[in-house]
Amino acid sequence: MIRYLKSLLGLVVAGAIAVGCTSAAGPSGQPGKPTGAASPAPSAAAASLPIPSDFPLGSWTSTITAEQLRAGGVPEDLLKENAGTFTQTFNPDGTWISSQVSTDQVNLPVFRGTFRITGDHQFEQTTTFPPEYAGDIVRFTWQLDKGALSLRVPNPPDPMLKVITESNLWQAK
Repeated sequence: MIRYLKSLLGLVVAGAIAVGCTSAAGPSGQPGKPTGAASPAPSAAAASLPIPSDFPLGSWTSTITAEQLRAGGVPEDLLKENAGTFTQTFNPDGTWISSQVSTDQVNLPVFRGTFRITGDHQFEQTTTFPPEYAGDIVRFTWQLDKGALSLRVPNPPDPMLKVITESNLWQAK
């Protein structure tokens, strides 16, 4: 369940958060976990459609509460791990980073990867970090409305992903 959630916000969707809840062990907050190198450049396939001028490049943030997660059917034992402030950053080179800051310890607060435009207001993200989720793909739609970003997951691989991605509009950071 957490696998696909993290590869989003991996989002959201949603950016580069200053990782305020990690320990000296690295971004995962767990000793022995990889600290993560920079994401590789996107493949030729990832660059197959140009990035439209209205694509939400830059950083976007959304805060998800335990109450929103609970209302979305997320089990109690997963609330602390999945509540917090998420930031999703989309870079012009076709890479993304998603981070989470929480008052609670989070096992995997940073995800990275590549994105590619797949159609009109549609894109997909492929996770490259952390390694145990490399290759995971999540498809999204986006819409900008009065400076806020609406991200949707039409066919979420995990219901929690929909709650985190769609509960709030994402604000430019």
